[in-house]
Amino acid sequence: MRSRPHRNYSKANWRLRQTHCGPNWRYTGTFQVLPRVYGSFRYSIIEGLNGPIVGNRSFDVQFQLVDDSLNRPALALGMRDLLGSRLYSSEYLVTTKCYGLRLELTGGIGWGRLAGRGDLSNPLSALADCVDTRPRRRALNGGQLETDGWFRGPASFFAGVQYQLSDSIRLFAEYISDTYDEERAKTEINNTSPFNFGIEHRLDNGPNLKGFYIGGHGIGAQLSYTINPAQRRVSGGIDTSPLTVGGRKRLAISERGGGKLALEQVLKRGSRMRD
Repeated sequence: MRSRPHRNYSKANWRLRQTHCGPNWRYTGTFQVLPRVYGSFRYSIIEGLNGPIVGNRSFDVQFQLVDDSLNRPALALGMRDLLGSRLYSSEYLVTTKCYGLRLELTGGIGWGRLAGRGDLSNPLSALADCVDTRPRRRALNGGQLETDGWFRGPASFFAGVQYQLSDSIRLFAEYISDTYDEERAKTEINNTSPFNFGIEHRLDNGPNLKGFYIGGHGIGAQLSYTINPAQRRVSGGIDTSPLTVGGRKRLAISERGGGKLALEQVLKRGSRMRD
């Protein structure tokens, strides 16, 4: 489930993901932009979409509105593909609730690419009639905001469930509202089912490996890894740094040719340097 609230995410964390399914390769980096604001850069390689190989760049943003607690679920508002070609352009409101340490339920409503199944009337039309229709996606090279389509047009629900089977294994199932219409028309993607199923395994050295069955036809895999540049991989000690090594002419061992006298001179020089 890509559209989930971020939980327990340190401000210095970078989560890197590589995903492969059919003709699609995706490389994603997620990070905290501001407190309670998260961004994701994505580079997608889609074979056969508009030529032999097409590279698509996009940027997502998510606002953490409410954190998960004992009495309430987490709530987040997000927008996908803000500054890219608009291939994945969509907006969503999503909520997630954890039950105990193992079960997690997610549900939300989406617009744009996330409004492909069971189209509902836009719930925001009660505020303004202009949101009933979403403009057609224009061909853009990226770097431009297309605000006239945000939260407009029909909407659809999506949902997911995750279960922590053990300390290292997690199972998940999803109901997605994205129908992949453009990819199905131009590539070998043939997703006919809204349901995805998968398993995720946390490896001993940190990475997560996920395998999934998507859309009733495709099999894919994802490798993800979270890094924190602000944390040392190996903790440092509290000892002072060693003495600097002087030139060979300053070393008593070189001057005297070694022996007890040479060692005593080295120790004396070291004591004077500390003083």
